[in-house]
Amino acid sequence: MEKLKNILYEISDLILGFVLLLIIISTIGWQLYGWFDFNEAKSTIAIDQKIKTENKTHNNSINENNSNKKPKVTIQEVVNFKINSGETGIKIAQNLKNLGLINSVNDFLNTLKNSNLENAIKAGTYKIKKGSSLEEIVHILTK
Repeated sequence: MEKLKNILYEISDLILGFVLLLIIISTIGWQLYGWFDFNEAKSTIAIDQKIKTENKTHNNSINENNSNKKPKVTIQEVVNFKINSGETGIKIAQNLKNLGLINSVNDFLNTLKNSNLENAIKAGTYKIKKGSSLEEIVHILTK
């Protein structure tokens, strides 16, 4: 009976040890995942540039006529815009204006109001192309 008791204590100690080890490993893994989350923007505002090229037409007659022409390249600036939790619409509009994404704070706020989306802006990081219309920006920030 004493041997059986000792074996049960040993097994329970091993099981407890494995459970503690599992908890420690999962906690460390969870913390490392948070530290190395590459989807989160490192700074509140960063400017990326994307280069887009036009698709070439595969029509031989067009290719022959345009053989000396180079493909057109357009550069569009994309701004990573971050909205923190609890920011007001006025603060968001001012930040958009400071980045040159909108021309008028009042126009942005009126567009929000007219669309009944005043309370629909969500915290997060958004990619907004420079030159986007107010409606496009409102749609991006509220989707």
